Amino acid sequence: MEKYIDTYSSKDKLISKVNSVIVKYSNTLNRLNEEYLVSKDREILKRIREVRAERNKIPSRIRTGIRIRYVRYADD
Repeated sequence: MEKYIDTYSSKDKLISKVNSVIVKYSNTLNRLNEEYLVSKDREILKRIREVRAERNKIPSRIRTGIRIRYVRYADD
């Protein structure tokens, strides 16, 4: 198992990172929410719903590697 883990497991400590597109959508949502609180405009509310729907289609993390662990359990 150690040979398998050494061969296929990523050497980097981080195996995923935040998707930068999600950050852009979140920043847009924050700005729109602040605008909506001030103006209470229904068009802004529609735009918030659209941006949320688009953001929910995208994965929040980007996988950059894999981590393999071996756990062995014993019966009592």
